[in-house]
Amino acid sequence: MLAGAQLVAVLKGIGALLGEPVWADAASLATVTGLGLLGGSLHPIAWAKTLHRTLAGLAGGLVLLEANLLLDIPLGRKLEAGAIALGAAMLAAAHAGRVKEHLTSTDEPADLFVTDAVQRQRDEERGVVTVGLWFGTLFVLLPAAAGVFVMKAQGNPWVWDALGLTAASASLLILGLSARTLAPALGGSIGLAGAAMIIVYSVVHRAEIKLGVGLTAGGAALFVAGLILSVLRDRLSARLATLPRRFAEREGLFAVLDWR
Repeated sequence: MLAGAQLVAVLKGIGALLGEPVWADAASLATVTGLGLLGGSLHPIAWAKTLHRTLAGLAGGLVLLEANLLLDIPLGRKLEAGAIALGAAMLAAAHAGRVKEHLTSTDEPADLFVTDAVQRQRDEERGVVTVGLWFGTLFVLLPAAAGVFVMKAQGNPWVWDALGLTAASASLLILGLSARTLAPALGGSIGLAGAAMIIVYSVVHRAEIKLGVGLTAGGAALFVAGLILSVLRDRLSARLATLPRRFAEREGLFAVLDWR
Protein backbone atom coordinates (compact mmCIF):
# COMPACT_ATOMS: atom_id res chain seq x y z
CA MET A 1 0.00 0.00 0.00
CA LEU A 2 2.79 2.42 0.91
CA ALA A 3 4.66 1.62 -2.30
CA GLY A 4 1.52 2.35 -4.32
CA ALA A 5 1.08 5.69 -2.57
CA GLN A 6 4.72 6.51 -3.24
CA LEU A 7 4.38 5.66 -6.94
CA VAL A 8 1.25 7.81 -7.28
CA ALA A 9 2.98 10.71 -5.53
CA VAL A 10 6.03 10.40 -7.78
CA LEU A 11 3.90 10.41 -10.94
CA LYS A 12 1.91 13.36 -9.64
CA GLY A 13 5.14 15.19 -8.83
CA ILE A 14 6.45 14.61 -12.35
CA GLY A 15 3.21 16.02 -13.76
CA ALA A 16 3.44 19.07 -11.51
CA LEU A 17 7.07 19.56 -12.50
CA LEU A 18 6.11 19.60 -16.17
CA GLY A 19 3.34 22.10 -15.44
CA GLU A 20 3.36 24.73 -12.71
CA PRO A 21 4.43 23.27 -9.34
CA VAL A 22 3.14 24.71 -6.07
CA TRP A 23 4.42 24.37 -2.53
CA ALA A 24 1.64 21.92 -1.68
CA ASP A 25 3.06 19.44 -4.21
CA ALA A 26 6.56 19.78 -2.76
CA ALA A 27 5.23 19.34 0.79
CA SER A 28 3.31 16.18 -0.13
CA LEU A 29 6.36 14.75 -1.87
CA ALA A 30 8.52 15.52 1.16
CA THR A 31 6.02 13.71 3.38
CA VAL A 32 6.02 10.72 1.05
CA THR A 33 9.83 10.75 1.07
CA GLY A 34 9.93 10.56 4.86
CA LEU A 35 7.33 7.81 4.99
CA GLY A 36 9.19 5.85 2.32
CA LEU A 37 12.46 6.04 4.23
CA LEU A 38 10.69 4.98 7.40
CA GLY A 39 9.00 2.08 5.62
CA GLY A 40 12.28 1.04 4.05
CA SER A 41 13.98 0.90 7.44
CA LEU A 42 11.17 -1.02 9.16
CA HIS A 43 10.12 -3.51 6.47
CA PRO A 44 11.53 -7.01 7.09
CA ILE A 45 11.80 -8.04 3.41
CA ALA A 46 14.93 -6.98 1.53
CA TRP A 47 13.36 -6.27 -1.88
CA ALA A 48 10.59 -4.23 -0.23
CA LYS A 49 13.22 -2.16 1.59
CA THR A 50 14.93 -1.44 -1.72
CA LEU A 51 11.64 -0.53 -3.40
CA HIS A 52 10.59 1.90 -0.67
CA ARG A 53 14.00 3.54 -0.57
CA THR A 54 14.19 3.88 -4.36
CA LEU A 55 10.77 5.52 -4.56
CA ALA A 56 11.69 7.73 -1.61
CA GLY A 57 14.85 8.80 -3.44
CA LEU A 58 12.84 9.68 -6.56
CA ALA A 59 10.36 11.66 -4.47
CA GLY A 60 13.18 13.48 -2.72
CA GLY A 61 14.76 14.39 -6.04
CA LEU A 62 11.44 15.78 -7.26
CA VAL A 63 11.17 17.84 -4.06
CA LEU A 64 14.53 19.43 -4.82
CA LEU A 65 13.61 20.13 -8.44
CA GLU A 66 10.28 21.72 -7.50
CA ALA A 67 11.89 23.77 -4.74
CA ASN A 68 14.47 24.96 -7.26
CA LEU A 69 11.67 26.26 -9.48
CA LEU A 70 9.64 27.77 -6.66
CA LEU A 71 12.42 29.55 -4.78
CA ASP A 72 13.24 32.95 -6.25
CA ILE A 73 16.76 33.19 -4.79
CA PRO A 74 20.27 33.12 -6.31
CA LEU A 75 21.78 29.82 -7.37
CA GLY A 76 24.43 30.00 -4.64
CA ARG A 77 21.75 30.20 -1.95
CA LYS A 78 19.96 27.23 -3.47
CA LEU A 79 23.16 25.18 -3.45
CA GLU A 80 23.84 26.20 0.15
CA ALA A 81 20.36 25.21 1.29
CA GLY A 82 20.52 21.94 -0.62
CA ALA A 83 23.91 21.02 0.85
CA ILE A 84 22.75 21.79 4.40
CA ALA A 85 19.57 19.76 3.89
CA LEU A 86 21.63 16.86 2.53
CA GLY A 87 23.99 17.06 5.50
CA ALA A 88 21.09 17.08 7.95
CA ALA A 89 19.61 14.03 6.23
CA MET A 90 22.97 12.23 6.39
CA LEU A 91 23.31 12.99 10.10
CA ALA A 92 19.78 11.77 10.77
CA ALA A 93 20.42 8.55 8.85
CA ALA A 94 23.78 8.01 10.59
CA HIS A 95 22.29 8.43 14.05
CA ALA A 96 19.44 6.11 13.10
CA GLY A 97 22.11 3.61 12.08
CA ARG A 98 23.79 4.00 15.48
CA VAL A 99 20.49 3.26 17.22
CA LYS A 100 20.05 0.19 15.01
CA GLU A 101 23.60 -0.94 15.88
CA HIS A 102 22.82 -0.65 19.57
CA LEU A 103 19.56 -2.58 19.26
CA THR A 104 21.22 -5.26 17.14
CA SER A 105 24.12 -5.70 19.55
CA THR A 106 21.74 -6.19 22.47
CA ASP A 107 19.49 -8.66 20.64
CA GLU A 108 22.10 -10.83 18.91
CA PRO A 109 24.01 -13.67 20.63
CA ALA A 110 27.53 -13.41 21.96
CA ASP A 111 30.43 -12.83 19.57
CA LEU A 112 31.48 -16.47 20.02
CA PHE A 113 28.57 -17.53 17.80
CA VAL A 114 28.91 -14.77 15.20
CA THR A 115 30.17 -15.89 11.79
CA ASP A 116 32.76 -14.03 9.72
CA ALA A 117 30.10 -12.95 7.20
CA VAL A 118 27.95 -11.40 9.93
CA GLN A 119 30.99 -9.67 11.41
CA ARG A 120 31.94 -8.24 8.00
CA GLN A 121 28.41 -6.95 7.56
CA ARG A 122 28.56 -5.29 10.97
CA ASP A 123 31.89 -3.66 10.12
CA GLU A 124 30.51 -2.35 6.81
CA GLU A 125 27.47 -0.89 8.55
CA ARG A 126 29.67 0.78 11.17
CA GLY A 127 31.84 2.23 8.40
CA VAL A 128 28.78 3.65 6.62
CA VAL A 129 27.58 5.23 9.87
CA THR A 130 30.98 6.81 10.53
CA VAL A 131 31.18 8.22 6.99
CA GLY A 132 27.65 9.59 7.35
CA LEU A 133 28.54 11.35 10.60
CA TRP A 134 31.65 13.06 9.21
CA PHE A 135 30.31 13.99 5.78
CA GLY A 136 26.96 15.08 7.24
CA THR A 137 28.80 17.42 9.59
CA LEU A 138 30.88 18.84 6.75
CA PHE A 139 27.83 19.33 4.50
CA VAL A 140 26.09 21.31 7.26
CA LEU A 141 29.07 23.34 8.44
CA LEU A 142 31.04 24.23 5.31
CA PRO A 143 28.19 25.79 3.25
CA ALA A 144 27.09 27.89 6.21
CA ALA A 145 30.66 29.13 6.74
CA ALA A 146 31.14 29.73 3.02
CA GLY A 147 28.00 31.88 2.97
CA VAL A 148 29.44 34.14 5.65
CA PHE A 149 32.79 34.57 3.89
CA VAL A 150 31.25 35.14 0.45
CA MET A 151 28.81 37.77 1.70
CA LYS A 152 31.55 39.47 3.70
CA ALA A 153 33.95 39.48 0.73
CA GLN A 154 31.29 40.99 -1.55
CA GLY A 155 30.56 43.76 0.96
CA ASN A 156 26.97 42.61 1.46
CA PRO A 157 25.18 42.32 4.84
CA TRP A 158 26.38 39.10 6.45
CA VAL A 159 24.82 39.24 9.93
CA TRP A 160 22.09 36.74 9.11
CA ASP A 161 24.64 34.38 7.59
CA ALA A 162 26.72 34.60 10.77
CA LEU A 163 23.63 33.88 12.87
CA GLY A 164 22.87 30.91 10.61
CA LEU A 165 26.41 29.60 11.07
CA THR A 166 26.06 30.03 14.83
CA ALA A 167 22.72 28.20 14.87
CA ALA A 168 24.05 25.35 12.71
CA SER A 169 27.19 25.00 14.85
CA ALA A 170 25.22 25.07 18.09
CA SER A 171 22.84 22.41 16.74
CA LEU A 172 25.78 20.20 15.75
CA LEU A 173 27.41 20.64 19.16
CA ILE A 174 24.21 19.78 21.03
CA LEU A 175 23.65 16.77 18.78
CA GLY A 176 27.20 15.53 19.25
CA LEU A 177 27.19 15.92 23.03
CA SER A 178 23.77 14.33 23.46
CA ALA A 179 24.48 11.38 21.12
CA ARG A 180 28.20 11.11 22.00
CA THR A 181 29.30 11.41 18.39
CA LEU A 182 32.67 13.01 17.79
CA ALA A 183 32.13 14.51 14.33
CA PRO A 184 29.13 16.76 15.16
CA ALA A 185 30.62 17.74 18.53
CA LEU A 186 33.97 18.67 17.00
CA GLY A 187 32.42 20.41 14.01
CA GLY A 188 30.01 22.36 16.19
CA SER A 189 32.82 23.49 18.48
CA ILE A 190 34.96 24.66 15.56
CA GLY A 191 31.98 26.39 13.95
CA LEU A 192 31.05 28.27 17.13
CA ALA A 193 34.66 29.32 17.68
CA GLY A 194 34.93 30.49 14.06
CA ALA A 195 31.66 32.43 14.22
CA ALA A 196 32.75 34.11 17.46
CA MET A 197 36.11 35.07 15.93
CA ILE A 198 34.45 36.52 12.83
CA ILE A 199 32.01 38.58 14.88
CA VAL A 200 34.67 39.85 17.30
CA TYR A 201 37.09 40.69 14.48
CA SER A 202 34.41 42.61 12.63
CA VAL A 203 33.51 44.62 15.73
CA VAL A 204 37.12 45.49 16.61
CA HIS A 205 38.44 45.99 13.08
CA ARG A 206 39.94 49.40 13.84
CA ALA A 207 43.63 49.35 14.76
CA GLU A 208 43.34 51.24 18.06
CA ILE A 209 40.41 49.10 19.18
CA LYS A 210 42.33 45.95 18.24
CA LEU A 211 45.28 47.08 20.35
CA GLY A 212 43.13 47.94 23.34
CA VAL A 213 41.13 44.73 23.20
CA GLY A 214 44.28 42.66 22.72
CA LEU A 215 46.08 44.22 25.68
CA THR A 216 43.01 43.93 27.89
CA ALA A 217 42.38 40.30 26.95
CA GLY A 218 46.05 39.38 27.38
CA GLY A 219 46.30 41.05 30.78
CA ALA A 220 43.08 39.45 31.96
CA ALA A 221 44.22 36.02 30.76
CA LEU A 222 47.56 36.36 32.58
CA PHE A 223 45.84 37.52 35.76
CA VAL A 224 43.31 34.70 35.74
CA ALA A 225 46.00 32.12 34.95
CA GLY A 226 48.21 33.36 37.79
CA LEU A 227 45.29 33.36 40.23
CA ILE A 228 44.30 29.81 39.30
CA LEU A 229 47.86 28.54 39.55
CA SER A 230 48.39 30.14 42.95
CA VAL A 231 45.19 28.76 44.44
CA LEU A 232 45.04 25.35 42.78
CA ARG A 233 48.76 24.61 42.35
CA ASP A 234 48.82 21.35 44.32
CA ARG A 235 45.61 20.03 42.83
CA LEU A 236 46.71 20.89 39.29
CA SER A 237 50.06 19.18 39.82
CA ALA A 238 48.29 16.01 40.93
CA ARG A 239 45.94 16.14 37.97
CA LEU A 240 48.77 16.68 35.51
CA ALA A 241 50.61 13.68 36.93
CA THR A 242 47.62 11.46 36.13
CA LEU A 243 47.18 12.72 32.55
CA PRO A 244 49.08 9.85 30.83
CA ARG A 245 47.02 7.21 32.65
CA ARG A 246 43.74 9.01 32.02
CA PHE A 247 44.63 9.40 28.33
CA ALA A 248 45.47 5.71 27.97
CA GLU A 249 42.30 4.61 29.80
CA ARG A 250 40.08 7.25 28.12
CA GLU A 251 38.89 8.74 31.41
CA GLY A 252 37.24 12.12 31.90
CA LEU A 253 37.51 14.46 28.94
CA PHE A 254 39.61 11.91 27.01
CA ALA A 255 36.51 9.68 26.69
CA VAL A 256 35.62 11.89 23.70
CA LEU A 257 38.40 10.15 21.75
CA ASP A 258 36.38 6.91 21.79
CA TRP A 259 33.26 8.55 20.36
CA ARG A 260 32.24 7.74 16.79
